[in-house]
Amino acid sequence: EGSIRGRVIDEEGRPLAGMQVRTSCDGDERELRTGADGRYSRPAGSADRCTAEARDPAGNRIARDRRMGNQVPDPGSWGSLGDVNPRGSAIDIGDRQMFLPVEVAGRLVDSRTGAGIEDLYVRVQDGNGPVDGGLTRADGRFGPVRQWPGRYHLTVRAEQTDGNEADYGIYSAEPASQGHLLAPGARLDVGTVRIDRSGRSIGTI
Repeated sequence: EGSIRGRVIDEEGRPLAGMQVRTSCDGDERELRTGADGRYSRPAGSADRCTAEARDPAGNRIARDRRMGNQVPDPGSWGSLGDVNPRGSAIDIGDRQMFLPVEVAGRLVDSRTGAGIEDLYVRVQDGNGPVDGGLTRADGRFGPVRQWPGRYHLTVRAEQTDGNEADYGIYSAEPASQGHLLAPGARLDVGTVRIDRSGRSIGTI
């Protein structure tokens, strides 16, 4: 009889207990919890296709989901563990990691007045592309913007809400080979960055 199994681990390869795992085998859905060893399993019968996804019931960790590309999901959301075709066989999906996201925040101010700039859309980028952020608030603060753990050469790109990026741009002055080390669970505040309305970058991260 077919079955599927797998293991959920953290960034260091340690098993994660108590993670919710939602499985579906030809429409037969079952919810499981990982054990102390991080493992989960269920029978699959003669099912042609089985899927498994996981989430952290505490809302802290996230699973990287290839369907979402580089996008960082909200903590507590479901992330894919695998999509397999057991067809009467025992399938080991293998190890899948769940991460503590890092968070990036900061403040954008007018270079002339020092006042916070409201309603600029800020994205935090790494070498793989942009990660969506959000609008600056009345005091110019943005974030926290979630990102995957790792070492990044950060760029903060601010744009007007009409999509015009020409007026504001803030770029990191660090070489790409260095950058910020964003460890799991890190909180990075880039501080106050001054920008002007001519398109020139005054502040750097």
